[in-house]
Order: sequence, then structure tokens, then C-alpha cells
Amino acid sequence: MSKSNDILIGMSAICRYYGNVSPPTILSLIHKRGFPATKQDSNTWKSSKELIDRWNQEKIKADLGLKNNMFGIETRPEISEIEQRKNTVKQKNKHMKRKIKHMTEK
Repeated sequence: MSKSNDILIGMSAICRYYGNVSPPTILSLIHKRGFPATKQDSNTWKSSKELIDRWNQEKIKADLGLKNNMFGIETRPEISEIEQRKNTVKQKNKHMKRKIKHMTEK
């Protein structure tokens, strides 16, 4: 459960807590990235510091490509898809160079 001092009421309080960003920035984050805030009535926004902090940590992990392993420890993926492709191209190039060298030696 959230503590009462953890609750942020009003767009200005949410903006201040998230780093003095503008209301349009927060609205964009709500609609595009799932920022944890809800509209309570026609003009009142509500969120919590705990939810915002958790959301921000997950956003940072996603941006860095971090994942939790089965022990809950954050790790980077072993080899990214791009690195795998680079390795495949390098292997093909080495193979072709060997083939050409073998053909020219005969």
C-alpha cells in the first residue's frame, strides 16, 4: 500500500516530482510509454512516488537492454542480434578468404 505522503495529486505535483518536466511531456509519457498516472475527474491527475520510481527503473532497464535472469539479477543479453549477425558475416568472410586462398594456391 502507498503511504499518504507517497501520493501525488495534480499534474504540477507529478511534473515536479519527475524532474520539473512540462505537463505535455507527462501526458505524452502517459499515452506513449505507460507512465503511471490516472485522471481522477475532469481536471485532477493522481499518481504515486513509488509507482513513478518503479516505472522509471523499468524504463532505464529497457533502454539499457537489461534483463533479469532466473535469480532476479540484472544482466545484459549474452549477444545481441546485431552482434550475432556481425559474427556470422565475419565467419562467412573468413570462409570465403580461405576458399580464395586455396583456389589460388592450386
